[in-house]
Amino acid sequence: MLFSMAGVNAAENDSTYTNITNDNIIQEDQTNSTINGTEDQTDTTTYQASAEDPTGFVTVEEVETAATNLKNYVETHKTLPDTIEVGSKTLTMAQFLKVLLTTTIHLDQGIIDSINIDAVDDAPNPAGQNISDNILKSGYLEDAINILNFMDSYGRAPNYWSTSIGNLRFENLVLSYANIMDFNENNNRLPNYTKIRSSDFKWPVTVEEIETASIYLKNYANSHKALPATIQVGSNSLTMSEFLRVLMTTVINLDQNVSTPVDMDNVNNAPSPAGVVISGNILKSEYLKNATTILNFIDSNGRAPNYTNTSFGNLRFEYMVYNFAKIMDFHKDYNRLPNYTIVQTSAMSYELKENYSYSVSTSGLNAVARYINQNFNHRSGASTTAAGVLKTGYGDCWGLADLAAQELSKSGYKVRVVQGASSGSYNHRWVQYYAYGKWNTFESTMITQRYGSKHYSYAIASVRTVIKYY
Repeated sequence: MLFSMAGVNAAENDSTYTNITNDNIIQEDQTNSTINGTEDQTDTTTYQASAEDPTGFVTVEEVETAATNLKNYVETHKTLPDTIEVGSKTLTMAQFLKVLLTTTIHLDQGIIDSINIDAVDDAPNPAGQNISDNILKSGYLEDAINILNFMDSYGRAPNYWSTSIGNLRFENLVLSYANIMDFNENNNRLPNYTKIRSSDFKWPVTVEEIETASIYLKNYANSHKALPATIQVGSNSLTMSEFLRVLMTTVINLDQNVSTPVDMDNVNNAPSPAGVVISGNILKSEYLKNATTILNFIDSNGRAPNYTNTSFGNLRFEYMVYNFAKIMDFHKDYNRLPNYTIVQTSAMSYELKENYSYSVSTSGLNAVARYINQNFNHRSGASTTAAGVLKTGYGDCWGLADLAAQELSKSGYKVRVVQGASSGSYNHRWVQYYAYGKWNTFESTMITQRYGSKHYSYAIASVRTVIKYY
């Protein structure tokens, strides 16, 4: 059967969609597609149906029903299904595209005969531009004819098609003609134009695209003290919940030396984000464990968690996103994951509770300081461990710090031993306890009688490195 473009009219007063995204940026992928021109596109404006034996038939009504099902599937999953039921037939996306194109041309010609199902190979390497715009009826009808000619000539679906608004990727072709058929089912006519939206699909994103987005998010949060509502990752506009899933997956992959693109998935928002004030370093082993836990939660529940539990307390959702973005920013600069990430909830302005999962009482701090002052003393060259101090009654700064940390930990404080340069020692050690969102000094040497029984907050050095957490 021969189809021509005679009698095709265009108008601009209705569409297969009722809204359009405001983001109309077109990004060109010059690596995977030829931007100027259509692959092997012919100049003909007529279509001669294939003479090969069909594998079956479907009706217009069956095509319309399947088109509506596909439209709804894409709205939910942001991707095409592998196959689709059309009447009693199961078709690939390439086969369904040919059926959609043929049906569209039929309806424009007033033909309602059943449509042949032909064998069609898949598009081998779909590619295209990030497009949000309208294609008029005259354009989508002409494209339908030329795409059918291409499919009959090459036995496969095109990777993309050069349209009046740019190179339209294979998946967008399928959806746009499904939308046309959905409109026809509801209005008993073809639409005057079809609307293409860049937000319809979410494509896999590369590590480089995730790194770029992470840098943007980190800078945005530092400037605005909050996360953006959405973020552009490659050609995708993602919510913070969706970006969190991408970040978790990428960090886990990179730890396993996997750098393949990450697939997209819909993720609902955290319903009630909450957390506590935190300031401290989370080691690589812990943030990798957290990433796995968070990813498992998202995949099981279809939404982002309100918080995740860390060694410092519950970290609120927004700070999860921010800190894993910082990890990816580090990876871009150094081509490796960091040994730890610095968590400071003061970086943004979300509501947080004080962390009272451990002691912040000054009475307990005074009690430990008094215990050490009355029972032990500092001596250069003395024991470097708590056990040695307990045995001999003397310790150097290392031994006294170890003893103080153990005593404070037993009393319910979150503590760590740190090291830095003082006026008398390059490798001086002392203790810090965590309270009110920050690490505070407990100077385990200066509280001894040798140094005048100073208050535990008397600081004589700056932290260079963390030796151990308790």
